[in-house]
Amino acid sequence: MIVPITSADIPNLSLAADSRFTPDTLARHLARYPHLAFRLAGGPDYALGSCWHRRPEIGLLLEVASQEQRPALVERLLAAYRQAGARLVVLSDSEAERALDFYRQLGFSVLEEVIPYEQPHCRVEPLSPRLALRPLATDDLPALVALEEQAFPWLWWETAESFWEAAQRPDCWVYTAWLGGELVGYLILARRNDLGHINRIAVHPRWQGRGYGAELLTYAIGDLARHGARRVGLNTQSNNTRSQRLYERFAFQCTGERYGVYGLWLEEGNTLSP
Repeated sequence: MIVPITSADIPNLSLAADSRFTPDTLARHLARYPHLAFRLAGGPDYALGSCWHRRPEIGLLLEVASQEQRPALVERLLAAYRQAGARLVVLSDSEAERALDFYRQLGFSVLEEVIPYEQPHCRVEPLSPRLALRPLATDDLPALVALEEQAFPWLWWETAESFWEAAQRPDCWVYTAWLGGELVGYLILARRNDLGHINRIAVHPRWQGRGYGAELLTYAIGDLARHGARRVGLNTQSNNTRSQRLYERFAFQCTGERYGVYGLWLEEGNTLSP
């Protein structure tokens, strides 16, 4: 029998060796997503889900710790997503590594292919700035979400909540870029040890083709260097050749890796459109 996980169950769960959770972080996760956490009654096996970029219409299948009971646990989690009204469930990178063949047989398929790039020295020639960059403020969120929905495909949209959560992390910096009183673009930057990462770089389509992407990229590399990064990475979609050309101008090199973002549509006829 598969039952919901409660906080009292945490000591009896067998967290995977590569689990993203500790008992404390799992307790916080359960408080936020009590309807997306299941275990095998009387056993240590479990399945955990959340929402992709804090979006309830897209589920994120985070972690399943089981082999023999994986099918039953995953089906229970998918049923919970359907009940909650999700359109799509995306597979976490770690879960794809654990059991990709199983998920393919279940109907998960590649939604997007992602290419990692890296610049090994975190150096850049300065440009004369035209944009005014500032840390994200709560008053910026409505305009930022509106820009996001113009600049990125539906799958990749962030929400006001996910933007603000990123801005509160000590290892992450969110900047909005302004020309006069108009929001032109934004950056989300992060650092772990000596590796900086450009999580997001965006220019509103109305302002593209005027060099603002290069200006934002210049600022991003310099800011990460100021925060202690010695090299910098980023990811882009394999079909985004325009962005790839920009990154290569700035000495970013493809790492040679590619990975798929796998998902399962919960209703027939759905597409990657809003």
